[in-house]
Amino acid sequence: MKKTFFITLLVLATCSCMAQMKFPEGKTSAVILCYDDGLQATRSIVEPQLDRYNFKGTFFLIGGSLRTEDVAVWKAMARRGHELANHTLFHNYWTGRGEANANYRSLENYTKKDLLQEYAIMNTMLTAMDGREQHCAAYPWGQPFVGKDKEDFTKDLIAAGAVNYGRMGEGADPITDPEKLDPGKVPCFPYLEKYGGADVMIAQIDKIQKAGGVGILLFHGVGADYIKISAEEHRRILDYLAAHPDIWVAPMSEVLDYVTGKLF
Repeated sequence: MKKTFFITLLVLATCSCMAQMKFPEGKTSAVILCYDDGLQATRSIVEPQLDRYNFKGTFFLIGGSLRTEDVAVWKAMARRGHELANHTLFHNYWTGRGEANANYRSLENYTKKDLLQEYAIMNTMLTAMDGREQHCAAYPWGQPFVGKDKEDFTKDLIAAGAVNYGRMGEGADPITDPEKLDPGKVPCFPYLEKYGGADVMIAQIDKIQKAGGVGILLFHGVGADYIKISAEEHRRILDYLAAHPDIWVAPMSEVLDYVTGKLF
């Protein structure tokens, strides 16, 4: 009996030491909707769907892909509460993947300094559109390293100050302890075409909700472009979120600042 009582006290003490997630207005979990590569056709489909429920997304832009006529559109989206984020100038590729030698600079031939400079320049471009001094970043191919020796650049990126959070390309486990969150290695759950629709993403939302944590859902093409989910299936995901009002849906910086205490 004494042994059981001692173990119970030990478990309670351990739980009390863990940082608890806090959410606004009685929410019990949070989902962040991210859209990579600043895809024009996808943007024209996604924003009206998000607006239907007053959801705000985080859109990761590539500087080298921006057209002059896109700038006013992204500015307007930022004014309406969507978050603009940093996906480098050139979305650099590794040799043998994509078009590393044709249209992009190979990550093998980049140094940490080269890549950090790209993020800094892209941050300036984003600031000109939304007035924010810091932005979230996503890594090319979701990988946090650069150069022939694959050097981790994430700590230096965060320390430089222009990036507040760096997002990886994968990670199925929800964020449940803000004190253990590495701001340079934030996990996300990406949509893949092999999923064939909304069901896998909805199951991930359930996982986030049951954990009482934070999760990021990542999309590329919606109804167009590549790594594509249909507009109808994307809308199913938003419908599901709207049917669960205890889930907080907000941009990446807003959610992570809140749960880590930066907004207190």
